[in-house]
Amino acid sequence: MTSRRPGILDGTNVGLLAAIVALPLLALVVAAGPIRGFARRAIEARERQSEEISRLEERKRALAPVEEGERQRIAAALVELESDAAWLGPDPSAQLGHDLEALLAAAGASDVRVRVVPREGDGGVRPPLLVSALDGSSGLELTPNSVHVAMRADFEALRDAFDALAATGRAIQIDSARLVRDGDAIRSELTLTCWSREIAR
Repeated sequence: MTSRRPGILDGTNVGLLAAIVALPLLALVVAAGPIRGFARRAIEARERQSEEISRLEERKRALAPVEEGERQRIAAALVELESDAAWLGPDPSAQLGHDLEALLAAAGASDVRVRVVPREGDGGVRPPLLVSALDGSSGLELTPNSVHVAMRADFEALRDAFDALAATGRAIQIDSARLVRDGDAIRSELTLTCWSREIAR
């Protein structure tokens, strides 16, 4: 009697084959839960991101009129400085300090302190400027003043403050600036030269 070799479909082999096929399927079923959870969290994160973007866009639209109002306020302060502070007289120091404080505060700076030191031509380095009147009958002598400014502002307000000073043109020059981070803001110490008005003799 000849013996038969076990075939692949014998009982033992069938069970083993079924186990080999079932194990990956079982692993897939077990992993399906975490996969679904990960996909759900990814979708929720994307939805939250879209909502946050929408809120930021709404806030930007809401702030646009406020920003425009701030720009107009700074522009108005500049006009006042150019008309009243840049060509001052006859006692320029106090008024110059007051107007500079108002200008920088309008730009958003806080803790603004201004000290004005009149000087006589700065030893020839910064001589007085002579400006003829329109009718030619008299002239204005613009005397340079050393101005020391200390203020605290965030980056945007500091940029607006520098822009406001620069926009006065020749009336104000920034000689030096020292910037130190102070929490979320920047504390600044500036040295300026401001020309003020005196009637030329």
